[in-house]
Amino acid sequence: MSNNTIQTPEFICLWGKYLYTSDKKFEKEGRYSCTMDMNEESYKKYLEQLTIAVGEKAAKSIFAKEVNGRFHIKIGCKASFQNGQQTISNQPKIYGLNGELTTANLEGAICKATIEPKFFASYGKLSQILKSVRVCQEFVEIKTKEQVEAEIWGSPKTKDTLDLSISSE
Repeated sequence: MSNNTIQTPEFICLWGKYLYTSDKKFEKEGRYSCTMDMNEESYKKYLEQLTIAVGEKAAKSIFAKEVNGRFHIKIGCKASFQNGQQTISNQPKIYGLNGELTTANLEGAICKATIEPKFFASYGKLSQILKSVRVCQEFVEIKTKEQVEAEIWGSPKTKDTLDLSISSE
């Protein structure tokens, strides 16, 4: 970890699908992101880390949504950037429990993230640039609706595979 990055306290990963597929809702090139769901103790520790890294004014500028006594903080990064004539992918590294790269769905997993905080004084905003996410505890990967339906009903039927003949009995 370099001097300009910090490792967050443990959090529950929400919206983990955007760690692998960039969200292009607001930006053409997209963003990789997740939401950190922290308890109050972890949230206070995170604010202390940010204060040390970028100052009190910057740390107080983060947006955290309180939901039932827990704090939701979105972290992310641009999906790519231009380097001269070349477009460079900026996808964060996602590590499993044993330090291996993983493509597991981290939704609901207990994780830590490495971020690079940057304060933009002219805007009074703090950017929390996502560098990597690491799973901290064993978890059960959540299946998508499509995966569950495929297990129950088999592969999805299409109009080409459906038997639409009418019996004359």
